[in-house]
Amino acid sequence: LFEPCVPPCGHPFCKSCLRSLLEHSSGPQQRCSGKCPVCRRVLHVTRADDLVVCRQLDLLLAKSFPEEYAQRRDVQMSFDEQSLPNSDLVFDKLPVFILDSTLPRQHLHLNVFEPRYTTMVRRALECGSRRFGMAGAAYASHGVVVRILSAAEQWDGRFHIEVVGDRPFKILSSSYPPEGFLEAEVEYLDLEAGDDAGDAALAAADLPALVDKWEASVRDGGWQRLPNHLTLVREQLGPMPTSDQPGALAA
Repeated sequence: LFEPCVPPCGHPFCKSCLRSLLEHSSGPQQRCSGKCPVCRRVLHVTRADDLVVCRQLDLLLAKSFPEEYAQRRDVQMSFDEQSLPNSDLVFDKLPVFILDSTLPRQHLHLNVFEPRYTTMVRRALECGSRRFGMAGAAYASHGVVVRILSAAEQWDGRFHIEVVGDRPFKILSSSYPPEGFLEAEVEYLDLEAGDDAGDAALAAADLPALVDKWEASVRDGGWQRLPNHLTLVREQLGPMPTSDQPGALAA
């Protein structure tokens, strides 16, 4: 199970499976609520956004069956990524979460509680894109698309989510829909484009040594906020891009 939901009958199912069941049950030819596939009891839930992940069971599954849980998560993420726009897409329209300036590949854990942003997250999950923009201010000229890696809705409507930065973009125009969040017309940026490829390659070749020097200064100076914080950051970012990808290195 991945993101398990437990209806009143007590039979747990993946949230994505229950979402599909509810969407089918609420079709134009259906006049009854969805029923549990095991016991056939009425679920008493009519909308996918009413489904709440059982956080305790989700954590228990991840801890007790790490390999199986990871496989199920990867399958779901692969399915969700089919709904993502083509990587060659240049222009797009995105809802934008105003919080922090974010970099590609950066991981963030967010406690989403403002109604406008819980609506944004819920829509991103329901439509399957699992993505939205993030910028440091409403007047920012640039931002980054973030992808939701995990999400848990709380009893009071908040969301605990983990996101990772993906593609940077330039904001061309923006407006505020009735929901209250910023919506922007964006142009995606190619990190590897540019006329100064030679200078960028030289700078990229010097960067790994500078990163090592910076990490040593942080470690020796006691600036890590948590034990082994730098190790955790490296694990989240993954392998460092090679010097022939100066844009990815800069990110």
